[in-house]
Amino acid sequence: MTHAVTLKDFSSYLNTDFHARSPCGNILSLKLVQAAAPAPAGSLAALNDPHQIIPPTEKIAKLMSGAKPEGRDGGQFSLQFAGHHFQAAQGTYILNHPKLGRLEVFMVPAGKLPNGGYGYNASFN
Repeated sequence: MTHAVTLKDFSSYLNTDFHARSPCGNILSLKLVQAAAPAPAGSLAALNDPHQIIPPTEKIAKLMSGAKPEGRDGGQFSLQFAGHHFQAAQGTYILNHPKLGRLEVFMVPAGKLPNGGYGYNASFN
């Protein structure tokens, strides 16, 4: 992709298959199971989400004051993928999708899923 990817780019492809090449060269078949924006500034939702990273105090004060948060072109969002194979290491993966094309994404393993597969998270911020 030639532009900064956005949440909207991925939202249309929930529950579709992606192929990913891991940093060590393994090919993984992954399904996009969630694409989400972060909780709004000042929201208590982040306190109830064990996976939400709470920013340091000075960043919270800046967000609460209404100042525009720093971030990447394309906005902040996260993706969750599920796969039915071994758990691969964190690192930069080359994702391929028939409609989105090819892009490099840093992914982190999220552990074993209830169905026996493995999860992976990617954050864009």
